[in-house]
Amino acid sequence: MKTGLLIVVSGNDTLLRTEFIRRCNLDHADTFTVNEQALLFPRSILTLLRERRTEVVAFGCIDLALQRYQFFLRLYLLFSRGSRRCLLDEHSGFSTVGLGGFLLKHVPVFLFEVFASIIVISCSFLHLFWLRIRGARR
Repeated sequence: MKTGLLIVVSGNDTLLRTEFIRRCNLDHADTFTVNEQALLFPRSILTLLRERRTEVVAFGCIDLALQRYQFFLRLYLLFSRGSRRCLLDEHSGFSTVGLGGFLLKHVPVFLFEVFASIIVISCSFLHLFWLRIRGARR
Protein backbone atom coordinates (compact mmCIF):
# COMPACT_ATOMS: atom_id res chain seq x y z
CA MET A 1 0.00 0.00 0.00
CA LYS A 2 1.61 3.22 -1.17
CA THR A 3 0.97 6.16 1.16
CA GLY A 4 1.70 9.85 0.97
CA LEU A 5 1.73 12.97 3.10
CA LEU A 6 0.35 16.20 1.67
CA ILE A 7 0.85 19.46 3.55
CA VAL A 8 -1.46 22.13 2.17
CA VAL A 9 -0.06 25.64 2.47
CA SER A 10 -2.85 27.36 0.54
CA GLY A 11 -5.70 26.27 -1.67
CA ASN A 12 -8.48 23.71 -1.83
CA ASP A 13 -7.62 20.65 0.29
CA THR A 14 -9.76 18.15 -1.59
CA LEU A 15 -8.63 19.30 -5.03
CA LEU A 16 -4.97 19.15 -4.03
CA ARG A 17 -5.45 15.75 -2.38
CA THR A 18 -7.03 14.19 -5.47
CA GLU A 19 -4.31 15.72 -7.67
CA PHE A 20 -1.64 14.39 -5.30
CA ILE A 21 -3.08 10.87 -5.32
CA ARG A 22 -3.44 10.91 -9.11
CA ARG A 23 0.03 12.30 -9.90
CA CYS A 24 1.91 10.05 -7.48
CA ASN A 25 -0.19 6.85 -7.94
CA LEU A 26 -1.01 6.55 -4.25
CA ASP A 27 -3.46 4.34 -2.43
CA HIS A 28 -3.84 6.67 0.55
CA ALA A 29 -2.77 10.22 1.44
CA ASP A 30 -2.82 12.03 4.77
CA THR A 31 -3.53 15.74 4.46
CA PHE A 32 -2.50 18.49 6.85
CA THR A 33 -3.19 22.19 6.47
CA VAL A 34 -0.72 24.83 7.66
CA ASN A 35 -0.66 28.56 7.11
CA GLU A 36 2.28 30.41 5.55
CA GLN A 37 3.37 31.85 8.88
CA ALA A 38 3.88 28.30 10.22
CA LEU A 39 6.51 27.78 7.51
CA LEU A 40 8.73 30.25 9.33
CA PHE A 41 8.91 27.91 12.35
CA PRO A 42 10.99 24.92 11.23
CA ARG A 43 10.54 22.85 14.37
CA SER A 44 6.81 22.29 13.88
CA ILE A 45 7.13 21.53 10.15
CA LEU A 46 10.10 19.18 10.58
CA THR A 47 8.34 17.35 13.42
CA LEU A 48 5.33 16.82 11.19
CA LEU A 49 7.52 15.57 8.33
CA ARG A 50 9.65 13.23 10.42
CA GLU A 51 6.95 11.56 12.49
CA ARG A 52 5.12 10.31 9.38
CA ARG A 53 6.61 7.38 7.48
CA THR A 54 5.36 7.68 3.93
CA GLU A 55 6.78 7.02 0.48
CA VAL A 56 5.79 10.41 -0.97
CA VAL A 57 5.84 13.80 0.74
CA ALA A 58 4.49 16.96 -0.89
CA PHE A 59 3.55 20.56 -0.24
CA GLY A 60 0.45 21.83 -2.04
CA CYS A 61 -0.55 25.39 -2.89
CA ILE A 62 -2.80 27.38 -5.23
CA ASP A 63 -0.11 28.27 -7.77
CA LEU A 64 3.58 27.32 -7.68
CA ALA A 65 4.63 30.41 -9.61
CA LEU A 66 3.14 32.69 -6.95
CA GLN A 67 3.96 30.70 -3.81
CA ARG A 68 6.21 32.44 -1.32
CA TYR A 69 8.92 30.63 0.66
CA GLN A 70 9.55 27.98 -2.02
CA PHE A 71 13.20 27.78 -1.01
CA PHE A 72 12.18 26.80 2.52
CA LEU A 73 9.52 24.36 1.28
CA ARG A 74 12.19 22.58 -0.77
CA LEU A 75 14.58 22.63 2.18
CA TYR A 76 11.94 21.08 4.45
CA LEU A 77 11.25 18.38 1.87
CA LEU A 78 14.93 17.45 1.78
CA PHE A 79 14.79 16.78 5.53
CA SER A 80 11.71 14.56 5.21
CA ARG A 81 11.88 10.76 5.23
CA GLY A 82 9.92 10.24 2.04
CA SER A 83 11.63 8.63 -0.93
CA ARG A 84 9.82 11.00 -3.34
CA ARG A 85 9.41 14.68 -2.62
CA CYS A 86 7.42 17.18 -4.65
CA LEU A 87 5.58 20.48 -4.80
CA LEU A 88 2.21 20.67 -6.52
CA ASP A 89 -0.54 23.16 -7.17
CA GLU A 90 -4.22 23.25 -8.07
CA HIS A 91 -3.50 23.88 -11.75
CA SER A 92 -1.65 20.56 -12.27
CA GLY A 93 1.72 22.17 -11.65
CA PHE A 94 4.22 19.64 -10.37
CA SER A 95 7.86 19.94 -9.35
CA THR A 96 10.02 17.19 -7.89
CA VAL A 97 12.61 18.06 -5.27
CA GLY A 98 16.03 16.46 -5.21
CA LEU A 99 19.32 17.27 -3.54
CA GLY A 100 21.22 17.88 -6.78
CA GLY A 101 18.69 20.30 -8.25
CA PHE A 102 18.37 22.07 -4.93
CA LEU A 103 22.12 22.59 -4.54
CA LEU A 104 22.82 23.48 -8.16
CA LYS A 105 19.79 25.65 -8.93
CA HIS A 106 17.90 26.92 -5.90
CA VAL A 107 20.75 27.65 -3.47
CA PRO A 108 22.63 29.92 -5.94
CA VAL A 109 19.39 31.76 -6.78
CA PHE A 110 18.66 32.25 -3.08
CA LEU A 111 22.21 33.51 -2.42
CA PHE A 112 21.91 35.91 -5.35
CA GLU A 113 18.62 37.23 -3.92
CA VAL A 114 20.27 37.77 -0.52
CA PHE A 115 23.25 39.52 -2.14
CA ALA A 116 21.01 41.72 -4.31
CA SER A 117 18.90 42.66 -1.28
CA ILE A 118 22.01 43.69 0.66
CA ILE A 119 23.14 45.87 -2.24
CA VAL A 120 19.72 47.53 -2.59
CA ILE A 121 19.48 48.21 1.15
CA SER A 122 23.05 49.59 1.25
CA CYS A 123 22.48 51.86 -1.76
CA SER A 124 19.19 53.11 -0.29
CA PHE A 125 20.87 53.84 3.03
CA LEU A 126 23.71 55.73 1.31
CA HIS A 127 21.26 57.68 -0.84
CA LEU A 128 19.18 58.70 2.18
CA PHE A 129 22.34 59.60 4.10
CA TRP A 130 23.50 61.74 1.16
CA LEU A 131 20.10 63.47 0.95
CA ARG A 132 20.21 64.17 4.68
CA ILE A 133 23.67 65.73 4.47
CA ARG A 134 22.70 67.75 1.39
CA GLY A 135 19.56 69.00 3.13
CA ALA A 136 21.52 70.06 6.24
CA ARG A 137 23.78 72.33 4.17
CA ARG A 138 20.88 74.45 2.94
